[in-house]
Amino acid sequence: LVNENVRLPAPYDRLWVCGLDNTEQGVPDGRRALAGADGIRLILMHSPDGLTALGDAPFAVAFTGHVHGGQFLLPGGISLISSKGPLSQRYLHGGVFELGGPGEQILLVSRGIGQGSLPMRFGADPEVHVCDLLFR
Repeated sequence: LVNENVRLPAPYDRLWVCGLDNTEQGVPDGRRALAGADGIRLILMHSPDGLTALGDAPFAVAFTGHVHGGQFLLPGGISLISSKGPLSQRYLHGGVFELGGPGEQILLVSRGIGQGSLPMRFGADPEVHVCDLLFR
C-alpha cells in the first residue's frame, strides 16, 4: 500500500490498513494514505520518519522498521550507522512507544532481521514481532 488504504472485510470492517510510501526513496503522503479511512487506522510504513507525513491525524497503531536497532553499536550504544531522519534517530534502538495518552497512538519500531549497507550486526539483536490486536 503506497499512500493508499484498504478496509478489512466484516467482521473487521471498522479497521483500515493504511500504507505510506518510503521516506528515503519515495514521497509519503499522509492525506492520500488516510483518505476515506474513517474507522480504526493501522499504519504501515518503512521508517519512523513517515510519522511526519501523518501530521496530527489520529491512528490506533503504526508499524515501522528501518532502523535495525542501530545495526552496529559501539560501546555506550552509539550506532556506527546513522539513520537519516530525525525520528529514525529518536527511535533508533526500536521498541513500543505511546505517542498519545496511555494506550493511544502506539508506535512499534522493529529492529527486524536484516541489515543495511554494512553486512553485519553487532549489539543490535534482530527481532521479529507477533502482535495480537484487540480493538474495542
